[in-house]
Amino acid sequence: MRNILIYTALILVAHGILFIGGTNQSEICETNRQLQQCKNVTNKVLQPLLDYTPKVKDELGIFKQKRAITEYKTNRRYNKGIIKELRGQIIDLKKNIKFQKKTIQRLTQTHEILKLINMNKTNNDLEVSKTDIDRLETVIISHSCISDIHPTSVSGYGYFDVLYDNKTAGPGWIVIQQRIDGKENFERDWNTYSAGFGSFRGDFFLGLEKIHQLTSSMRYELYIHMEKYDGTTKFAHYDHFIIEGRDQDYKLSSLGNYLENDGKGDYFRYHKGMKFYTFDRDRSDGCAKDFRGGWWFFGCAGCFLNGVYSETDNGDKLSNNFWSEYGNLKRTQMLIRPYQE
Repeated sequence: MRNILIYTALILVAHGILFIGGTNQSEICETNRQLQQCKNVTNKVLQPLLDYTPKVKDELGIFKQKRAITEYKTNRRYNKGIIKELRGQIIDLKKNIKFQKKTIQRLTQTHEILKLINMNKTNNDLEVSKTDIDRLETVIISHSCISDIHPTSVSGYGYFDVLYDNKTAGPGWIVIQQRIDGKENFERDWNTYSAGFGSFRGDFFLGLEKIHQLTSSMRYELYIHMEKYDGTTKFAHYDHFIIEGRDQDYKLSSLGNYLENDGKGDYFRYHKGMKFYTFDRDRSDGCAKDFRGGWWFFGCAGCFLNGVYSETDNGDKLSNNFWSEYGNLKRTQMLIRPYQE
């Protein structure tokens, strides 16, 4: 465009020259020599502009092509975004269909429980029916479509709030331990671990007594989700998880069969049969004090999820959250739900 302006200016200059000499043009070009000189001057002024005209056309053509390519790329990125979003919606719909199928199966089970309740007539049968009602409530709430806080109940213990997670490992999981932001101190005394602490929106421990009440009311399975500092994840699944009561110091009495995704080993079983220890109730040769958190210690730990939270991998400190050969952990969740075959 700059060159176009330059040559336009030259045209104007040429016109100016011709205009100035317009009145004497016949005199200037009177002889053949003068006519030739006039022609030469005119050609000298206009020829460069005539020579540049094809280049201007080429440049305009290139400019249009570049603009078309830019628009195409912009539209392509926009369309890719739409396609990605649609694919995500398709995946969500497939998951929802799968979830709804499972929900139908669960509703069929609840229908059978209701039939059983209606059949009961005697007082003893009514006792059984109360347990069935608790089971019914657990099934209905745990298979809600929403991962959120809901009340649950255990016969003889009452109602309490729990956080349901239907995304990490499928529907129906109750979160009993969560480490995601480091805002909660897990170096707590025995009574605090018994009652529970923290926030469902961040780090928390549900409480040993509540975990005991749930896992002793029916068969529960355990799912442990772990994330390393490099973003890789691991899970450990146990199909029969039981915590004993306060009178047995919340002993880890059962884990059942084990399943994992990476072959790094079953390091939680190392703690099976052990009581829960904290710094103020430590019969584990000082493990609870050294590791700065409560756990089912056994000389001292094959895995440990209640240590000091760190945003970065800080090496071999005892207080790290870790799963033996898998390494140090940035985030963890322990989830339970009624056993599903």
